Amino acid sequence: MGYVQTLAVTLTRRAAQALVTAIEATPDNCLTWQPPDQSRSILQQVIDCALANLKWAQILQNDTYSRLPRAFGDVAEIALTTREAALARLQETTDLLAAAIEAVDDTEVARVLPIPADDGVDLTVAEACLHAYWNMVYHEGQIRYLQALYEDMTPQIISLEPVPAF
Repeated sequence: MGYVQTLAVTLTRRAAQALVTAIEATPDNCLTWQPPDQSRSILQQVIDCALANLKWAQILQNDTYSRLPRAFGDVAEIALTTREAALARLQETTDLLAAAIEAVDDTEVARVLPIPADDGVDLTVAEACLHAYWNMVYHEGQIRYLQALYEDMTPQIISLEPVPAF
């Protein structure tokens, strides 16, 4: 496995662990709380990350960009109503994504993966390997903001594996 893949897997697992730490620190009565502006709850943020992991794993496995069918999100909202269920799905899809990233051939990381104009700009395969990582980091920030809104300012310490050196 090349450096890009090793880095992407390390960062992806690190971001997933940060989400786990954040959601485990969330009181039960705050998991589905939403501020008045109708933003998504902490539980919905984690579900989004699990779905994004699955989406990018499938893109890397199939070597073509596609969206998950809307039904995936609908089923996830119905099925993942507890902390345990959401975290289990996040772990499962993180593992699927890590395996898909590990399977990327070194000769493919610089190749451009066409993305439909409605969904953004074309990405290299290397960028595609890191997209779900970026999404999880973004949603961790959203979760931390929601925690601050319900006045939970408790520091959350996570143990991180080091980023591999060149």
